[in-house]
Amino acid sequence: MIRALFFVIGFVFLFSSCNLWKKEDMNFTEAIKGDWLILYPDHDLDNEEQRRIYSAAQDSIVALLGLKTISFRDKGIFLQTDSMFKPTGKWSLNPDSRKLFIRNGGKGLDFFEGTFKRFKNDTMLISENILIGGQKINLTWFLKRITNKKSLALFNEENNWWRKTAAAETDDQLRKRVKAMLLYYSLYYEMVSKESAYFSQSRVFLPFQYYQHSIGLRPFDDKNNFNAFFNTGQQARQAHAILSVAMSKLRDKSFPSGKDFVIEYSLFMQQLSKAIGD
Repeated sequence: MIRALFFVIGFVFLFSSCNLWKKEDMNFTEAIKGDWLILYPDHDLDNEEQRRIYSAAQDSIVALLGLKTISFRDKGIFLQTDSMFKPTGKWSLNPDSRKLFIRNGGKGLDFFEGTFKRFKNDTMLISENILIGGQKINLTWFLKRITNKKSLALFNEENNWWRKTAAAETDDQLRKRVKAMLLYYSLYYEMVSKESAYFSQSRVFLPFQYYQHSIGLRPFDDKNNFNAFFNTGQQARQAHAILSVAMSKLRDKSFPSGKDFVIEYSLFMQQLSKAIGD
C-alpha cells in the first residue's frame, strides 16, 4: 500500500515536472506570432506624484495604442493595420530576457521596448516603462489574440487596399473606396463590441460624430484623417459628398438596434454601404 502510494506521488511529481518543463521550454517567439487587438494598459504607480502625472496623461496614452490591430508575423515582420500604407516594421523577442522590440511599427510603435510577462488564456501581457514628467511609470498592456475567422479579415491586405491612395479616381471608383472603408470599419466595430468594454473614435478614419443610437456626418474639414485616403482634397470632398447623399437616404429609417452602441454603429455602416449602391 505504501509502495503504491509512493508510486502515485512519484508519478504525479514526474507529470508535473514534465508540464513545468514544457511551460518553461515554450517557444515564446512562436507563441507571440499572430493577430492581436491591443485592449488597454494597466498601471503600477508607486507614489502620489506618479498618480497625479499619470492621471493627466492616461487618456492620451490609451488613445495612442488602445484598440489598435497589430500582427506579429514570420521573419520578424510587424504590421500595424492603421499604418498599412507605410513600410512594414520589424519585431524581435529575446528568449532569455523576454524583451520585446518593435521598430518602425507605425504611430506609437516606431520605437517600442517592452517585456513579455505571460499569457492569460487568449490574452498576452506586455509590460513597458514610460517616462512622464521625470517619473518612470510601469504599464502592462493587455492584448487579445484574434482567432475568429470573420474578424481575421481585418488583418488581410486585400481588405485594406483602400488605405493606399491612388491616382485620380472616377466617381464609381470613389464610391468603391468609400464602401470598402465602411465595410472594414463595420467589421472592426463588430469585433470591438465583442472584445472590448470601450470603443475609440480615433481608430476609425471616417468623418462621423457618434451619439447614443445615432451617427452624424461632420462638415468637411481639410484636416480630417478621412482625407488622407484620397488623391487630392477635391477627391476627398467628392467622397464626403458620397457619404452625405447616402446618409440622406437613411434619414427616415430607424437606427439599427443592438446590444450596445458599438454594434449599432457597425450595423449602421453596413446600411450606409448599401445606400451608396454599386
